[in-house]
Amino acid sequence: MPRFLLTVSLPKVIQQLCTCALITDKTLQWAESRKNALTALSLVCTTVGIAPSSPEIKMTLEVADECNQKEIDVIGLGCSKESFTEHSEVEKLIDELRTSAQHQTNQTDIRLVERNWQRFSFILDQYQEQPHLIDSHLDGLLTKIINIIREEVLDYEVKHLAFRCLYFISKVRGYKVVAIHLPHETADLEPWLHYLENQDPGVQLKWETHYSLLLWLSLVVKIPFHLQRFDTSTSEPIMEGLIFLKPRVASWRYQRGSRSLAANLQQSQPVETKAAISVNDEDDHDYDVPEEIEEALRECLASADSNVQQSAISAVTALIGEYFRHQPVEKLTALLNHFLPEVTSNNQQARVGNALALGSMPRFLLTVSLPKVIQQLCTCALITDKTLQWAESRKNALTALSLVCTTVGIAPSSPGGVDQVTLAVIFRTFIDGFEDYTVDSRGDIGAIVRESAMSSIQLLTNTSQPELLEADLIRSVLHAVAKQSTEQIRRNRLLAPNVFSSLVYCSYTKFPHS
Repeated sequence: MPRFLLTVSLPKVIQQLCTCALITDKTLQWAESRKNALTALSLVCTTVGIAPSSPEIKMTLEVADECNQKEIDVIGLGCSKESFTEHSEVEKLIDELRTSAQHQTNQTDIRLVERNWQRFSFILDQYQEQPHLIDSHLDGLLTKIINIIREEVLDYEVKHLAFRCLYFISKVRGYKVVAIHLPHETADLEPWLHYLENQDPGVQLKWETHYSLLLWLSLVVKIPFHLQRFDTSTSEPIMEGLIFLKPRVASWRYQRGSRSLAANLQQSQPVETKAAISVNDEDDHDYDVPEEIEEALRECLASADSNVQQSAISAVTALIGEYFRHQPVEKLTALLNHFLPEVTSNNQQARVGNALALGSMPRFLLTVSLPKVIQQLCTCALITDKTLQWAESRKNALTALSLVCTTVGIAPSSPGGVDQVTLAVIFRTFIDGFEDYTVDSRGDIGAIVRESAMSSIQLLTNTSQPELLEADLIRSVLHAVAKQSTEQIRRNRLLAPNVFSSLVYCSYTKFPHS
């Protein structure tokens, strides 16, 4: 707007724009309006001018009427502070949470809460580049916040604001430093666990509360005492809320050794033999992993987040190796049948995660139904009209095939391993992967499949028995790899010569059929 119109009611214009720029529960997702309000404030100032050259505006930040015209100095200099000078004001703002947030009866109280939160975040934001300055006052700030959270009579909204403050301090100083200053009292375990269980994961507006609770509980659960000590008579046992797997303690870990190194070395062989024996053999055949764990791992394997998938794959491998090693064949077959259908399911992410999970399985599980495992992975690696855009699942299927072969070994040198006919089928699947030139909005997504095919062939050829392959198959492999050296994708073009040379100059004295 022009200057003559803005000066008619300049204070009201600035007040309305400042109000529009505030964050409230109602306008939390309206980032565009706040962005435009801040832009409009700068345009208004440049249009009407700045005092004393222009008497219509003061060089202060005037907030709502509740501020009583109090001026707030805006400091925009980074790395310019020498100490946490506003610690008294921050402590006062935290103390006001108990009263201001508990009595939000009208619009004025709500704006007061938002004003306090804006001021709190504004002060701490200035220490993003110098977070160490708040260390000397960190215990005092956290104590005030924790006391608010521990008060049972306070409203949930008050505690949520306290958790927001805790999260913001963690963001500025770093969660590892803040975690050191959090209390590690055993009495906190049960109330925080129940408080977390009562949270609704679907309420995204309360994510700061979820974050702070998980951070705190991750420390409290490390208490070196038996959890049954902290169960109250009026609650469900914590042991049944937290522990889903049977504890397994190896008896040999606590055997007293000799003070003589020579004596220990002489006893090394018997100890190793004893260590190889399962510590809970009498219970292994009757123990079932709870469905809660299986369901959680199944969901994580189908997650769109690659980090979650990788963590789930590691967890599955550790779980199977620890709790299923001595299970009967019937239970192992049932366990394997949980993963095999997911590799060819209608969910792309389920294929991506479960394919790698199969490739990471231990040998005792894969050999239970090895032909079916390889068949499912080969099917997952095929291109169909329905799975044309699922390049990630095909890439992981090829990687899993090479991992399975290296785990179970190649017959006849490895009994129960992959036979000659199956090995040829696997290599033909790799060769088919070289013809994956699928393109979508991201570009040549088939490049990751071709790259996986080269890496898998390199791994499998150098660690197995290539002399078992027919001459035509070897020729097709070399031709497919050589073709990749002329590709447009630079990563594949550089990888192809390395793979080709490693195949020709492998560890064998003579490459077969050459």
